[in-house]
Amino acid sequence: MSFDNKSRFQLLNIYIFAETPSIFLEISSSDHKLQPKLTKKTNMRSINTTGIIIKKETLASLQSTISFNELVLEDISPFPGYYDHFHIPVSEKEVLPKFLFFVLRSYNLFNDDEFIRITSRIGARLNVEFDARLGQLYLYNELKTCIRIRVNDYNIVSDLVLGYENEGIQFAKNRQVKPYDSIIKIKKHFVLNEIINGIFEHPEKPEVHYIEIPGYLDWDTFELLTLSIKQSSEYKNFDAALAAVYTADGILDMIRIYDKSSTVDKLQHLKEKYDREIIRYL
Repeated sequence: MSFDNKSRFQLLNIYIFAETPSIFLEISSSDHKLQPKLTKKTNMRSINTTGIIIKKETLASLQSTISFNELVLEDISPFPGYYDHFHIPVSEKEVLPKFLFFVLRSYNLFNDDEFIRITSRIGARLNVEFDARLGQLYLYNELKTCIRIRVNDYNIVSDLVLGYENEGIQFAKNRQVKPYDSIIKIKKHFVLNEIINGIFEHPEKPEVHYIEIPGYLDWDTFELLTLSIKQSSEYKNFDAALAAVYTADGILDMIRIYDKSSTVDKLQHLKEKYDREIIRYL
C-alpha cells in the first residue's frame, strides 16, 4: 500500500485490478539480468493475488526524540539472513529497509476493505510516501494485531499515528520493549512473474524472488531446514521467509528469498535443495 506524490491512489488501483491479471502482463517484464523478456515465455505463470508472508525478525521500542503514548516497535534487524550474518552495507546508497510496527489494542484482520480506505485517506491527506499492511506479531508471548509500516522518513511517524487514531484505530499503550525475536505474519498482495519453472520474480524489486515448494512447513521446521541448507551449501548469503499465496485451486506454498546478488543458477540450486529436504521431511 504505497503512496507517493505522483499517485496517491496506487493502493486502490492494485486492488481494483486484482481480478484482471492480464493487465499486469503488459508491465511486468524486468530488465535485470535474471531473465529474458517475459513476453517470450508464454508458458510461464503470472501471479496476481493476495496471501501472507511469515518471517522472524528482531523488534524493539522505536528510538525517537518524539514521545509516543502509543506502542510503536521498530525492526532493528530486517532481512537478518542477508544483512546480519553475511553482508554489511558498504555505501550510503545501500541502506537497510526501515520497518515499523504499530501495535493495536484490537482490530479485525478481516476488515481489509476498511483498512485500505483508511490508509488511502491518510496518504491523500498527508501527501507522504509510506507502505502499510495489516499483520500479527508476538509480544511477550501474546499475539497482537499490528500495522506494518515501511517508511523512509521517521519524521512522519507521529503524523501517521495521529492519522490512524483519528480514523478510530486504537493503539496498545506504549511501554519500553527491549530487543526480542518475534514471528511476524503480514497480509499482502502478490504480483509475481515466473522466470523459470517454480521460480518467480518481483517485477519492481530485483532483490526479491519466490520459489515454489512442494508442501506446507511450520516455522520451526522451515528454520531448521534453512539452517541445514546454508551449512551444506556455498550459497549462504540470503534471507528466507515463508509465503502462502491464495489461488483458485487452494494455497500455493512458497519461500521468499531476499538477496541483492541472486542469479538464476543460485535460485535453481536453492530450490533443488529445499525441494529435496521438504520431500524428505513430508
